[in-house]
Amino acid sequence: MPKSAAITVVGKADPASKISTMSALDALRDASGDVEFNDYTATASRSRPVTDTSALLGLVSRGRADIAVLEAGELPLKFSGKLEIGAVMQRGNPFNVIISNEDMILDDLPAGTSIAVGDPGLKGQLLSYRDDIDLVDTEEDYAGLRELLDRGEIGGFVARAWEVELLGRQDEVVEMFTSSICMPPAGQGAVVLIIRGGDKNAAAAVRQINHPASLAEVMLERTFFGAMTKDGGGGIGVLAEFEENEFGLSATIVSPDGSTKIVSEMHGWPGDELKVVGSLVEDLFEKGGDEIIEMYRKIPEE
Repeated sequence: MPKSAAITVVGKADPASKISTMSALDALRDASGDVEFNDYTATASRSRPVTDTSALLGLVSRGRADIAVLEAGELPLKFSGKLEIGAVMQRGNPFNVIISNEDMILDDLPAGTSIAVGDPGLKGQLLSYRDDIDLVDTEEDYAGLRELLDRGEIGGFVARAWEVELLGRQDEVVEMFTSSICMPPAGQGAVVLIIRGGDKNAAAAVRQINHPASLAEVMLERTFFGAMTKDGGGGIGVLAEFEENEFGLSATIVSPDGSTKIVSEMHGWPGDELKVVGSLVEDLFEKGGDEIIEMYRKIPEE
């Protein structure tokens, strides 16, 4: 039987994303032996490495690629109506970790230690736990943060467990933060495959490697996130967990300075997702969550 037209897969150029994209390519090839899959960067004659999410999604939207691979936590709440989430691979570790000098966990770090944190919501959560450490805003990748730590310019940094594991740097982790310290952002640790709506070939291919529970978790977290904040901001942490015939949905909102922390948790059964989301949102708003979301909107953009 002749092979179908080749399906082109694209991912971002950072080291962790490259590994994730190749893993998705391998899984697609194993699951669909009669389909040819190409790596965009290897086949597009004038392609350049993709460094941001909007460019990645644009390649699929314009038909330059057929499947985009990225972490669900990096997927905007709103994106092109031409695109859709085709599948979610089995979710990895959704939590955050700390890498620090002297292998000190968060509780043992001296007051005033500089810790690099890239996400404002995580920064608020850490300040709620320890307001005597110096949290430094950063956009450095893992390698850049590791260099800053090795040079002594920072005392530690917060990273995604998912990324650390992909890079094979687990031995550098000092502590993994439970959700009581840092509730992860929506979708963290899950790899999504984005396709064009109506692309039957790509849809059939990604369906072969979809992990239903992980897809349900990502969609529930994004539904909750969208119900809480229309613009994708607000410093909200959320984690859904599907097990057998029930699910749990936990959320945390912490003010930017860490002084106010609101938590809530709901449980339900398949079919109750929208009801549970509505109840959780209502509970958080009644506790002042809307006021905290507004605080993040007022943070000046650099």
